[in-house]
Amino acid sequence: MPNGEDALADTVDTLRAPYIAGASWMMTRAMRNKIRKLQDSDGRFIYQASLDAALPDTAF
Repeated sequence: MPNGEDALADTVDTLRAPYIAGASWMMTRAMRNKIRKLQDSDGRFIYQASLDAALPDTAF
């Protein structure tokens, strides 16, 4: 079973190329909270909250 960040990356990779640029995530706050805690192998969080209200938060 893949770890959390691998599973999330695999989900992103299932999108067809034309849809990736405009893709966005919709999730509950509880799911967002779980994703916010995921870290890569170097200990960096994969979810980055935006410092600008006009820009979305990002993952990876």
